[in-house]
Amino acid sequence: MVHVYKRSKTPIPSWQVMRHGGANNIAPQCKDRFLVMWNAEVVRRNGTWHYVFQFDSRGSLEKNPLAMMLYPSTEPGSYPGDLDWGQWLSSDWEVIDEEQRWQILHPQQLRAGDVVISDVRPASGRAAKLQALPA
Repeated sequence: MVHVYKRSKTPIPSWQVMRHGGANNIAPQCKDRFLVMWNAEVVRRNGTWHYVFQFDSRGSLEKNPLAMMLYPSTEPGSYPGDLDWGQWLSSDWEVIDEEQRWQILHPQQLRAGDVVISDVRPASGRAAKLQALPA
């Protein structure tokens, strides 16, 4: 897993690129050729959005058999390879390790107005129904 930390003054629309892939042009320490956006975690603190994007590093964009089972048969057998991650991230980002990720997502103290959004993952077509919880 490759973790990328990015700060922004405005929200970043990352939902559209979940489960999309592209050439690995941001993490030279990772030897895999491709990265697929797997998750986005966000902390809003002091008016700034702090994002941790999680990328699955892979040798190809082909889905494994388990992924093929979880998604409807109408979906393609590989992740779209339509992104240039360096261009999408633009500026003000860095590859971080798991310890740095933890420190960003679990600040010592949250204040009024701070927000933490974690584990954002798209649900498959079969599991995407929302149900209201009883009051």
